[in-house]
Amino acid sequence: MTKLPSSVTPYKKTTIFTSDNIPKAFLKEHSTAPGTWGILHIIEGTLIFCDDETGQEYPLAKDKKMVIAPTKRHHLKLSGYAEIYVEFYH
Repeated sequence: MTKLPSSVTPYKKTTIFTSDNIPKAFLKEHSTAPGTWGILHIIEGTLIFCDDETGQEYPLAKDKKMVIAPTKRHHLKLSGYAEIYVEFYH
């Protein structure tokens, strides 16, 4: 798994989304901007992080995180109820 570099700092955090109001854009292929890192936090429930570059899928559950590298193409797949938020770093 990718690790967040120690040289980056947080600059933005989304609101908490649930499986009922998750942005549709999160469910389609997208990426962060060059130089922008993300950390996906799972507060409750489960979902699947899909790496669109490798085709790998990573099931994530409560209290798990996924570091997202700059420009990494990915999307999320719902697998039941979930509460999430994303922190952005540069």
